[in-house]
Amino acid sequence: MNKLVFIITFAFVSLQIFIPKIYLFGIPIYFFTILFIVLLFLIIASNAKINNHIILNSYIFYMIYLALTTLISGIVHNFPIWNILLYDFKYLLPLLLLPLISRYHYIFNSHFLELVYRSQIVFCGVVFFYVSWNMALTPLNIAELSGGYSQTHRFIGYTGYVFSDGSINRLGNTSVAMGVYVSLIWFIAFFKYLRKPNLIKLIVLIILFFCLLYTYSRSGLICLSVGLISYIALNFRKKNVLMFLFITLSSVSILVLQIGIENILKFSGSIGKLFVYFSLENEGIIQFTRLIIWQSGLDALANNPLALLFGVGHGESLVEHITGIAFYESLFFQTLIEGGVIGLTLLLIHFWAVGLILYKVRINSMDSDFFEFVQAIFYFFPGFLLANLVGGNLWQTDFLAPIFYCIVGVSIVEARKIKCSEGNIQYIKN
Repeated sequence: MNKLVFIITFAFVSLQIFIPKIYLFGIPIYFFTILFIVLLFLIIASNAKINNHIILNSYIFYMIYLALTTLISGIVHNFPIWNILLYDFKYLLPLLLLPLISRYHYIFNSHFLELVYRSQIVFCGVVFFYVSWNMALTPLNIAELSGGYSQTHRFIGYTGYVFSDGSINRLGNTSVAMGVYVSLIWFIAFFKYLRKPNLIKLIVLIILFFCLLYTYSRSGLICLSVGLISYIALNFRKKNVLMFLFITLSSVSILVLQIGIENILKFSGSIGKLFVYFSLENEGIIQFTRLIIWQSGLDALANNPLALLFGVGHGESLVEHITGIAFYESLFFQTLIEGGVIGLTLLLIHFWAVGLILYKVRINSMDSDFFEFVQAIFYFFPGFLLANLVGGNLWQTDFLAPIFYCIVGVSIVEARKIKCSEGNIQYIKN
């Protein structure tokens, strides 16, 4: 059973990003997610005890509340909600990694995290060289790349695709979430480099940065920038940080002098997209659509005090049916629309629980063999929250959430093992 748990969980966490989705009951889902669901039923059927977890419990309270508001709203507006509940079940699965890892703590450890990390490096390397090859053969300018979502010229792999009717078809845009995903992998590589610097790790860092640029994701840049600023602010005097900053600034300065800042911005992925976007906005060609959407949502809530307190119900289809807009381009604003002030408060409590536990784990796991993963998730987290504020719902992305909660879960149990060994007491699952 342990080997089965290990293999399926690894596939659920690490391998989904390699393949397109399939449809199950009308819901796009990864094949390895189906296997993970089967695994959970097998564990439950074997009467294995799955313990509660504070992060999981805070999420369950949040989802139960949204389910109740959705049920009531569905009845009031005569709107079918079974499809929404299936999505909610899918979103719950990454959180179930936490009690699963706690239950099988003896097979989920720092070596498991290292295996997860290396599999993501393989994915990033393959897609990076694939996109680079296509860009070399058929170069496009930044305006063409910003408006298109082809996997040949964007770092998205098959994440925005689904296998149906005997062929692979495009399902939607995942470049924003891919930018956030790459920033998480970059932070892991960054702290591995700082711990034991070598040329190979530096090359991996550089490739991952170009992967981030290839996503054309402003949210990815937000995650990376906020995390780096936080780390530099807290660790500015450390020798490795100063050396890394010196190498980075020197390289950027040489590039700017040789190529010119405008040419770099126009042909450098996510950064170039920012340059083009703000240029068009200044010229009055485009407007900041998120502000317009948020204003529309605020107007809808202002006209309905009950909706402001309790929300209009969960699910993009239901929200569009009631408000006329399906998604408000922000996890927190979307939650305010769907669950009102109460729902938003429950979501903030969940993230507060995650942040508090990450802080405690970081304090208790310094000099451990998994500390680079703790550091990565700790400094990734503030930018991740900001990206969810201005970039959409990146929290429930089904190729990012499993990795995020896996690192959190394994870090918690490994930190607990250290604490137990220091106190010379037996490990006890929470």
